[in-house]
Amino acid sequence: MKFLASVAALGAMAVSVSAFVFPSEPLAASKYKPNDIMNISWTEDNKPPLLSSAPIFNIYFMTGSNLVQTKLATVAENVDPSKTTSVPYKVPYVSPPGQIYFLYFETKDLKGQAWATRFTVTDELGTAMPTFDPLTNPGGNGTIVTPTPKPTTAAPTATGNDANPTATAAGKSGASTLTASMSVAAAVVGALAMAAF
Repeated sequence: MKFLASVAALGAMAVSVSAFVFPSEPLAASKYKPNDIMNISWTEDNKPPLLSSAPIFNIYFMTGSNLVQTKLATVAENVDPSKTTSVPYKVPYVSPPGQIYFLYFETKDLKGQAWATRFTVTDELGTAMPTFDPLTNPGGNGTIVTPTPKPTTAAPTATGNDANPTATAAGKSGASTLTASMSVAAAVVGALAMAAF
């Protein structure tokens, strides 16, 4: 009896919650790399609550199966459909990459819910999209991760005269001037010596 009452309560809850937007982007074929800007958009689905009634809603970045869904991040809060039909979202780094991420729209009064289809988030190169066994990981589960910093290549350090190219150039210029002066002096001495004979 208690079970039937629970089922009835769940059924009543399901009836009281309905879709209120039709997500038009992203689509199942959509692929994003981390840091891409996803343009999330929606249209009226002609089911209550109608967008004309301006139901304020939140959008969440999700993962998981149809029955076990996990909120990974809040995409936007207090969206007013009377003022906008889209919001931008910077795609996060995820692990693992794949077609296991989706969006969930929920009105603030919890009476309207809608889901965007699963889309793909790749690695930063646009590759590495594993597949999942629907029996062991239905829908696939992912997480948002912090990107691994790329190693930086240090600029070669200069040593000796190479450390100060201006001084080196000046030094070489000075050496050339000194050599030229010595050559002129030697030529004068040679000329005088030759004149003495």
